[in-house]
Amino acid sequence: MRAVPLLAACRYHGPVTPLTVRLGANNVYLLRGTDGAVCIDAGPDYEGAWQELTTQLAAHGLDVTDVRAVVLTHHHLDHAGLAARWQGAGVPVYAGSGDEAALALDRDEREALREHTVAALIEHGVPAPLARAVVSGGRQSRGTAEHGQGWPGPLRMTPVHPDVLLSDGEEVTAAGLRLHAIACPGHTPGTLVLEDCATGNLYTGDHLLPRTVATVGIQFRGPHRWPSMPSFIRSLKRLPAHRAVAWPGHGEPIHDAAAAAAWSLRYLERRAARIRQRLAAGPATAYDLAMGLFPHLQPRHLYAVMAETIGLLDWLVERGEARWQRGEGRTVCRLT
Repeated sequence: MRAVPLLAACRYHGPVTPLTVRLGANNVYLLRGTDGAVCIDAGPDYEGAWQELTTQLAAHGLDVTDVRAVVLTHHHLDHAGLAARWQGAGVPVYAGSGDEAALALDRDEREALREHTVAALIEHGVPAPLARAVVSGGRQSRGTAEHGQGWPGPLRMTPVHPDVLLSDGEEVTAAGLRLHAIACPGHTPGTLVLEDCATGNLYTGDHLLPRTVATVGIQFRGPHRWPSMPSFIRSLKRLPAHRAVAWPGHGEPIHDAAAAAAWSLRYLERRAARIRQRLAAGPATAYDLAMGLFPHLQPRHLYAVMAETIGLLDWLVERGEARWQRGEGRTVCRLT
C-alpha cells in the first residue's frame, strides 16, 4: 500500500456539515457540490427504504437525479444494500477494489460464507451447536438493534458490480467535489475512508465509530480466513494526524478523528496484553481465552468477542510473540 501525502493532496477551506439521511441505524451523507451532490454510502435495503431515502432527499431539495455518484465505504449490506437500486436509477457506484468480490456475492455464496464462519468458530474452540446458533442468530437478527437503534425490518442485499473501483490515493471527482480515497483495510478488505479535499471532513463508514472500536469480523478470501486485525490496526495509523471531523456510518460525528484512532489503538493494545498474559499459563483456543476474559458473556455477543480475540491473536502472531498450532480438529495459540 503506497503512502499518500494527504495534507499536500487537499487544501482545506474549513469544516462543513454534510446533509445526513438516516435510514434506521445508518447515516448516509449527502455532499452538495456546484453541480449536484455526492452520496457517501448507498444505505441499507429494507422494506420501504428507497421511499424513505427519496423522501429525505426531497426534504433537502434534492432528487435522485441530482446525485452524481454514490461512494461506498465498504461492502456490508447496511451500507451497500441500496447500491443496485442507485445503479438502476443511473447513478454510478464507486467502491474500494478490495470489496469487489464481496459486493457481487449471490445468496448461495453468502450462505457458503456463513458455513465457513461456523467452521472457523468450531476450529477455534466454540462448541459446534453454539457456533451454528451464533451464526444463524446473527443472520436472523440483522434487522434488530445495533448501535443504539435498528432497522424497520430485515436487511437485503442485491449483488452489485461497481462502476468504478478505487485504490489508495485515487480521487472521486463529481458534482464539483474532490474526495480523496484512503484505503483502510480491516473492517473489510476494501474499506475506504473518504476525505473531502475542500473541508478536511473524513467519512469513515465503520472504520472509526463514536465511543467504540469497530469489529473486524471473521473474514475470508476464498476458502481461507483473512487475518483482518493486523490490517485494521495499520489502517488506524493511516488516518490524517490533524484534528479532522469524522462522519461515521453510525452515530454522531467524531470531532477529533486522530484522537479517536489513538484511543482505539490503546484499547486494542490493552486487550492484546490481557490475552498475552493468559497465554502465559499455556496454549489455549480463542474460545477458552474469550470465556476466561468474559466468563458471563451472553451468546449474542459471542461472535464479536471471538472475532476480536482471534484477530488480536493474529496480531500477536504477526509480531512474533505467539504462534498458531493446528491439530485434532481445533487450533490453539501459544507464546513463542
